[in-house]
Amino acid sequence: MENSTTTTIVPCTDMGNDLENAGKFIKASEAKASLLSYFSEPGTLSPDDPNHIYGYTYGINKLRTLLSNIDQYNKGQAGTDSEIKAIRIYHGMSVRHDANFPLNPPDGCFKDLFIIAVRAKGDDFYDVNRLDEEEVILSESRPCPNQCGLTIYEIDKKENA
Repeated sequence: MENSTTTTIVPCTDMGNDLENAGKFIKASEAKASLLSYFSEPGTLSPDDPNHIYGYTYGINKLRTLLSNIDQYNKGQAGTDSEIKAIRIYHGMSVRHDANFPLNPPDGCFKDLFIIAVRAKGDDFYDVNRLDEEEVILSESRPCPNQCGLTIYEIDKKENA
């Protein structure tokens, strides 16, 4: 896998092309290589640094709820520009002060992700009033490492030790 910080700009008008099929399933070996490539990027913390969060976990029930709400919304939107065709994952910050979050940073803030639905033309869908305030944005993940089991990187490292 090649290290690259070059970004290709795609016109927004092209974002809706085959959006419902965006992404690709990869093999475990490709995932491991991707992580190793990420870890070798200049300025990236060591994966063994306890302050380096490089993975985020969401519960399967939360993901099912999100997808169920999207399916429910889409029943009335089939074939329109308002139909939800994908999800987008953003980097953000979460403020956490709860018992299920043992990292306990002094200000309660940590880097996190949030998942949001994306409509047919590639626009974020966040108008929760249209879904009677159903859950359409998922956040407050559990960071990995630190609050999860072994990651694919750690398992590989342990097996090859």
